[in-house]
Amino acid sequence: MERAANRIIDANFNRAREASRVIEEFCRFVLNSSSLTERAKKLRHELSASIGRLDAGRLISSRDTLGDVGVGKTVEKQLTRGSLADCFTAGCKRLTEALRALAEVIRIDNEPLAAAIEKLRYDAYTLEKDIVLFSDTSAKFRMVRLYIVITSNLPAEVIWLAHKCAAGGADCIQLRAKDVEDDRFFALAVEFVKICKDYGIVSIVNDRTDIAVAAGADGVHLGQNDLPVKQARKLQLTPLIIGKSTHSLKQLNAACA
Repeated sequence: MERAANRIIDANFNRAREASRVIEEFCRFVLNSSSLTERAKKLRHELSASIGRLDAGRLISSRDTLGDVGVGKTVEKQLTRGSLADCFTAGCKRLTEALRALAEVIRIDNEPLAAAIEKLRYDAYTLEKDIVLFSDTSAKFRMVRLYIVITSNLPAEVIWLAHKCAAGGADCIQLRAKDVEDDRFFALAVEFVKICKDYGIVSIVNDRTDIAVAAGADGVHLGQNDLPVKQARKLQLTPLIIGKSTHSLKQLNAACA
């Protein structure tokens, strides 16, 4: 019985650790979010530290890959992945399932350690939710409660204000920089967007759809004399939040058309 328990722990620890790495890489290379990457990495390290409290020698010596009746067994579409988002979703499912299996088996002999694993499972659920909100712009925007507009042509001031507003609880910040040369506006937008991503909040660039897309912003706010909404959507590489200034019912209907 002890050997069987060790095999279950070993298999599910490896599964959970590998799944958390997939999630970490998704946050790092797809979302470019340092904060979410750090959280995924922290979860993986905490998992390793928790399992490290067990006898590693016994876990590894119990491993029997050649004799494992589950090796090579798959169900239809189990290995099908159509996108990196599918890889992330599958990783989240594997992670929480493996953590649940670990907690159940470890609980037989070590309740405190099982409780620590259970906490990691709930941390994983929360992390998954936050990653989905971060990657889904429409879902993120629905969660906005405090929307800040920064109006300045001074890069240092914009960056300072962006940090202060993000740290102070802003859910969304709009960069409004008028009469700035394109190269300076783009460089400023890139740094502005990075700050917003690091804090996990929505970034909006004023007027310029091209710069918003190139800088990786979540959205763009257009004035009445800017690019029409339909044309702006043709420039998006990923779903883009698009706002439009309106001053009458006619303009509102045109913006929503």
